[in-house]
Amino acid sequence: MTVSIIHALLRWTLAVFGPGTGRRRAGTCPAATAPARVPESRPGPVVVPLPTARSPYGLPVLLDGARTAPVRPYVLAAERAA
Repeated sequence: MTVSIIHALLRWTLAVFGPGTGRRRAGTCPAATAPARVPESRPGPVVVPLPTARSPYGLPVLLDGARTAPVRPYVLAAERAA
């Protein structure tokens, strides 16, 4: 009895998940499609482009370390202590 249940479940899963024979699609006609709708043109929000990103390494002028603020506060504290 157990073997027949296993075989029945195996046949069922192969029938459900297995590849089809193609017979169902052979005689059917394609479904009628609805005509494509043209979307209404609404004025959208004005998009302002972002400025181009600039790297300080690409500047023609070198950065002056005395004029720029230190990134890490402990660097400034270490320079004052020295």
